[in-house]
Amino acid sequence: MANVGKYEVLEAIHLAPSGSLSRARRADGGKGVYAVKRFSPPVDDPTEPRWEVQAFLDRARAQQHLVSGGARHWTAVHDLGVEGDGAWFVADYHPLSAQKLIDGCVDMKPEALRNIVSGIVQGLSELKALRNRAHGNLKPANVLFAGRDLASARVLLTDLASNGQATRVGEAGDLYTLGEVIYALMFYRRPARGTWPLPFTAQWEQLGRHGEAWRQLCSDLLNPTPAARPNLIAIARRLQTLRPPRKRRVRRVLALLAVPVILLGGAVAVLSYLDHSARKQFCQSRHEWFGQFVQAISDPARRRTWGADKDLKRVLDEVPLEAIRRVDCDRANPVQYNIKDYQAVRDANATVDLVQRDLTTRWPVLARAAELRRKFADRGWAQPAAYLAKRIDSARAAPGADVAGAIDRLLHASPHVESGLAL
Repeated sequence: MANVGKYEVLEAIHLAPSGSLSRARRADGGKGVYAVKRFSPPVDDPTEPRWEVQAFLDRARAQQHLVSGGARHWTAVHDLGVEGDGAWFVADYHPLSAQKLIDGCVDMKPEALRNIVSGIVQGLSELKALRNRAHGNLKPANVLFAGRDLASARVLLTDLASNGQATRVGEAGDLYTLGEVIYALMFYRRPARGTWPLPFTAQWEQLGRHGEAWRQLCSDLLNPTPAARPNLIAIARRLQTLRPPRKRRVRRVLALLAVPVILLGGAVAVLSYLDHSARKQFCQSRHEWFGQFVQAISDPARRRTWGADKDLKRVLDEVPLEAIRRVDCDRANPVQYNIKDYQAVRDANATVDLVQRDLTTRWPVLARAAELRRKFADRGWAQPAAYLAKRIDSARAAPGADVAGAIDRLLHASPHVESGLAL
């Protein structure tokens, strides 16, 4: 099967006129199963800018930034790039979605429903806290599960809308869709128009003593007046009251312990978790490729050479070397009290994403090399096309990649590339 970046496509899962979704694995034999999403809209005028493709990549980058910032309820995006007239990104593969539960008419238990809805609310809350925007494209197919036990599986959101679409939908639109998801999980269809408020039926009775509370929450989210829908904080509070019943003694002990834990340790616990997640993300990138890249650009001779290319100079200016070096990957204490330390790690992740984006999708030398490769391939010149493909792929961030060395080689080959394009 064909390769996309550093990944080998195994099978197509979904095909559409403007793209596809495929299952893939790492081409180097590494562990893991991945989802490759391609987007290639029809081209009416090849000379027009490809704004839809750029928006597709921007959405994938936004999801990357969420995960690098410590968000736990979003699918990780590992790589992205351009391909011919379209673009692609690679994310973790999770075959189970809320849409499949609905299509399969899966019986919904109270603890499973609460876990799913809580995960969606937490994902939307992370998005609001880290990016200050709505999802805009929330639907059952974009609610995924890492695990088969619905009562404990981690809920992951994916496929953000563009900024413009998210602004038009707003938080109120996401909340209405959340109500539709709850209804569909219970009734296996969308609510009928004009049916509001929702009546109490046998399906809600299946949720036991909290059935009426679930009906009321779903009905409130489907309120035709957007301003009347409960916000994310109010929903989270209501979900706390929908916990499955526990033994009285355990509940009493937990209640006594909860107050001091929440008051004294809540903020530190959240900060420590975010710091740990963001630090792990950065340290993995540093181990795989970014550390070698930083070491390479610390060389004054290389910086002078790269500085002659205005786009590479911008990349160099984006990397605060001293701040990057100060990020500690051997930190022994898991508890984080200093928010500035976390912000430094978060900013380091943002720098990694920025460098990866600018080199992959915005460096003209790489784009011109890709254009020449396509020209060779169209003419049936397989050997030079394969040579260029290897040089292009080596400039993309991946485990063990010598990105700086690849950039040096592409800079050296740039005059030959321009000569080839002029043929």
